[in-house]
Amino acid sequence: MISTYLLNKSVLYPLRPDLVSAQDNIGNKMPRIPRKILEAVIYLFPDEESAKRGSPNGGTGFLVGMPVKDLSGQYFVYAVTNWHVALGEGCSTIRINKHDGGTEIFSFEPDEWIGSKKYDIAIIPLENLDEKIHKVSVIPTTMFATRDVVSDCGISLGDDVYMIGRFIDHDGTKINVPSARFGNISIMPTFLPQGMHFGPAETYCIDLHSRTGYSGSPVFMYRTFTSDLEGDPIEKQRFIPGSSLQLLPDLLHKFLGIHFAQFPEIFRLTAADSAQIQTHEGRVPLLTGAQINGLSGMTCVLPAWAVLECLDDPKLRKERNCALEALEQTEENASDPNE
Repeated sequence: MISTYLLNKSVLYPLRPDLVSAQDNIGNKMPRIPRKILEAVIYLFPDEESAKRGSPNGGTGFLVGMPVKDLSGQYFVYAVTNWHVALGEGCSTIRINKHDGGTEIFSFEPDEWIGSKKYDIAIIPLENLDEKIHKVSVIPTTMFATRDVVSDCGISLGDDVYMIGRFIDHDGTKINVPSARFGNISIMPTFLPQGMHFGPAETYCIDLHSRTGYSGSPVFMYRTFTSDLEGDPIEKQRFIPGSSLQLLPDLLHKFLGIHFAQFPEIFRLTAADSAQIQTHEGRVPLLTGAQINGLSGMTCVLPAWAVLECLDDPKLRKERNCALEALEQTEENASDPNE
């Protein structure tokens, strides 16, 4: 079934330069995340009751739109998350916000999701969304940072990134209130392990903190006038003649990939000295040399082209072809006065 969810492309793809005052200290301002990006994020739970209650377990997912050929503004819509969330942990039920302030729950069994055999990615088509009821948007595949986009745009170390996902301790409870985390590309895609169920895969290393609940979150890169260190910043400044308005170049804003893991860290604990102990009455200090496992600040992200590869699954491709054939037949019947 073909779903129609048109993103505000003027927000996601600034085709015209912005006008800002030359006196504005724009370098100190964090770019505002488009509302449509937030609306593309969904929450996943083990079952319908957990989703209604807002239980503190599960993960994050997001909606992707594959443009329908020759039909402007129409997309095949898919929910995307990690394999280990939907199938491994059984958090296969989706919760989506509605315009009336409530939510709607889409119950799926884990085996209804199409799990990749190569990547920690799982996908399921969503056919019953109504943009008049559901407060949703999609991330179009045209926004994906493919290999060609990465090469042509020079996406590399230091580029700014942000991730939108579920901060499970403060996630809105009975409605979805996604949160943002920010960082930078630390290592471009190299092959890293994905866990016991998959072999190594190309993976970005992002200097960005994460925690339980963010698995399956979409990760984006962006580049603004002041975050691009290439070239002379003075030479890059352009002003409208006779005006204090500065003309800025187009922004770069792309879907980079899907978060799936965090590098572990081993923390060594030492005993507090006597002065510290006195300020923490009732607490027993840990023995010197004790160690605990924790999460580092390095996040692992499967690249956008891995998601595209999963969307090209034979079953999904066949469903799209069947839907297009049915649509063409309907249009032919409508145009034939004898039918």
